[in-house]
Amino acid sequence: MKNNFLLSIITIILICLSPIINANDTIFGIGIEINSDLKIYFPIKTSNLLIEPSIAVEDQKLSSTSNTSSSTFETKDIELSIGLFKNTEQSDKTYFYYGARLGYIKTERKTIATTTLLVVKESGYTIAPTIGIEHYLTKGLSIGLETALKYSDTDGDTIATSSTNTSRRAYDTVAAVIARYKF
Repeated sequence: MKNNFLLSIITIILICLSPIINANDTIFGIGIEINSDLKIYFPIKTSNLLIEPSIAVEDQKLSSTSNTSSSTFETKDIELSIGLFKNTEQSDKTYFYYGARLGYIKTERKTIATTTLLVVKESGYTIAPTIGIEHYLTKGLSIGLETALKYSDTDGDTIATSSTNTSRRAYDTVAAVIARYKF
């Protein structure tokens, strides 16, 4: 139910923004977060708005072994989000932006110990009020710094010896360094 609601909200936002996106002064680009596993941004910049769909993928596997036991921890996450920001020029090459990112997250965590298997599968939404600054190194290449307070609300299942429903709500502070190229 929550996931359908979130997808509906994102669709409505994109439909409402389509006249802005199709304006003559619109610049498109691609970006990557420098300090994460893999997060790709697709910035759409107008004279005073920054619209930024993104996709983040994390795939981690950690293992440890001792003389008596071994364990493996695996994490697989995917997050689809869209950011909507007010963009204000501070100087010829520097812009300040503020707004929020709204996203859908799906995660799977698996812990395998010598005699135990624990699997947690969750999905839900995130919202992150965000502020940032972007400085252009050249006409199309910029580096951005941003910070956010990210709220996540997920539901799912934990599977061990029996299956139970899980619900998790969390606040995280997020800092990012983003390289963007606009063409």
